[in-house]
Amino acid sequence: MIYLRRIVQLLFLALFLFLMLYPEPAKNVIPANLFFISNPLLVITTIIASRTLQLAFLASGLIIIASIFLGRVFCGWACPLGTTMDLFHRLKKPRKPDIQPILPPLRRVKYFVLLTIIIAAIFGANIAGWLDPITIAFKSFALSLYPAVDYILKGLFNKVGLKSFISPLNDIGILDTHSILFHNSIIFFLILTVILLLTFYQTRFWCRNLCPLGALLTLLSKWRILNLSTGRHLCTKCQRCQSSCKTGVFNSDFSLNDEECIQCFSCVKECSKTGISIGFSKDKSVRISILPSRRGLLVASGLAVLSAPLLKRSFGLRLGQSLPRLRPPGVSRSEGEFLSKCQRCGECMKACPTNGLQPLLAESGLYAMFSPVLVPRIGNCRYYCNACGQVCPSHAIPDMDLADKQEWKIGRAYFDTTRCIPYVNKEHCLTCEEFCPVPEKAIEHYVKDGLEYPYVVKERCIGCGLCEKVCPVQGLAAIRVSPPKDAEL
Repeated sequence: MIYLRRIVQLLFLALFLFLMLYPEPAKNVIPANLFFISNPLLVITTIIASRTLQLAFLASGLIIIASIFLGRVFCGWACPLGTTMDLFHRLKKPRKPDIQPILPPLRRVKYFVLLTIIIAAIFGANIAGWLDPITIAFKSFALSLYPAVDYILKGLFNKVGLKSFISPLNDIGILDTHSILFHNSIIFFLILTVILLLTFYQTRFWCRNLCPLGALLTLLSKWRILNLSTGRHLCTKCQRCQSSCKTGVFNSDFSLNDEECIQCFSCVKECSKTGISIGFSKDKSVRISILPSRRGLLVASGLAVLSAPLLKRSFGLRLGQSLPRLRPPGVSRSEGEFLSKCQRCGECMKACPTNGLQPLLAESGLYAMFSPVLVPRIGNCRYYCNACGQVCPSHAIPDMDLADKQEWKIGRAYFDTTRCIPYVNKEHCLTCEEFCPVPEKAIEHYVKDGLEYPYVVKERCIGCGLCEKVCPVQGLAAIRVSPPKDAEL
C-alpha cells in the first residue's frame, strides 16, 4: 500500500504542476484552479469572510467527506506541499532509527492558527491564503521557483549558443520568451525553504504543528471509520513505527495520537511483526487526544478577536514604497470586498501573460499582503485577454466576457509633463499613442509650433497600462496609470 500511496502522491504533484504550467489547455478538461476550489479551508473562510457562496466550492465537499470517513488522507496522499516535504526528507538518511520528539504544546499551535483564521474571517478578513499549504506550494513553485528555473535555463541556452531552443520550449510552456519577474518572490522561496529545512528536525514539521488545513481535517476526522490498530500482543517495542511515522502518531509509551494519522502506511511497512494495520475496525489501544484545552481555546479566541480588527485597520500601515492599487479587471471597487474574497493564491499572477500582475507585500497595508496588483511598467493588462478571471478560484476577479472586460476601467492614464519627451525636450515622440490598444485611441495629440503633444482622452482610457509599459523614458514613465476616481467610472 505504501508504494501505491507514493505513486498517487507523485500523480497529484504532477497534476498540480501541470495545472500550474498549462491553465489554458487544462480548463476544458479539469478546472485550472482545482486544488483551490476543493480546498475546505479556503472555501470555508472565503464563504464566511465574503458572505457569498460559489457553486464551484461544492468541489471541496469531496475532501470534507473523505476526511470525515477516512481521516487525513488528503494530507498523506494528495497535498503537493506534503509530497514536496516527503521528497525533500528523503535526502536525509539516518544511520539509526530516528525517534523524533513529540511536543504536544507545539502540535496544538495549528489549532490556534486555524481558530485565528476562522475568527478573522468572521470579521471579514480573509487571511487563510497566507498559511494554507496549497497557496504556499503554488506561490513557491509558480512565483519563485519557476521564474528562477526559467532565468537559469534561458541564460544557459544563450551561453551555449542554443538560443533558438527557447522559442519551441515557450510553445510547450516550459520557458517564456519574455522575462518573468515577481516582486517579493524571494519571500515565497524563503517560506518554502524554511518549511523544508524544518523536516530535518521533524518529518512533516509543518503538517504536525502549524498547518491550519491539517488542523481542520483532523477535526473533521474525529469520528472516522478508518483507524490505526497496533496489535499490542505482537509488539516487540522495536520503535520502528515511531521512527517511521511522519506525523508522530506513536507516543513513547506506545499510546496513540491517531487523529493525526495521515494514512501514509509507513508504520505498517516498517513493523517487524506486522502487528500494525489500518482498517475499519478499532482495537483497544490507548488513545490520547492532543486537541487544545477549553482554556487555551478561550485565550486564543480573545486574542484573535482583538487582532482581526487591528489587521483590517492596517490598511493605513504601509511598509516599503507604495504602489497604486490597480486591481485586475472586474474586481469590486470596494477594497474590503475584494480582499474578503481574494485567497492570495497567486493563480491570476501566474496566468497573466504579460507578467503585469504582481503580489503585494506590505506596500498597501498588511491585510493586502500577497494580493494581486497591476504594475504596468512590468506588464500591461492585455486588451484581448481575460485569463486572470478564468482561473480565480473565488471569483474575486470575475470571469468576464471579453467584450465587458475590454470596457472595464482599471485606472486612468495621465501625463507627467515634466518627463514627457515632447513637453520637455521638444522632440517628437508619440509611442504611447501608437501602442494604445483601444480601437478609438484613448491617447491623441495636438500640434503646436509644428510639434505634436500627446494627451489622454479620459472617457476612452481603460487604464490597461500599455502606454506606461512602452514609454521610452528611462526610469519612471512619463505616462502613468492611477486608480480611477468614482467620478471617472
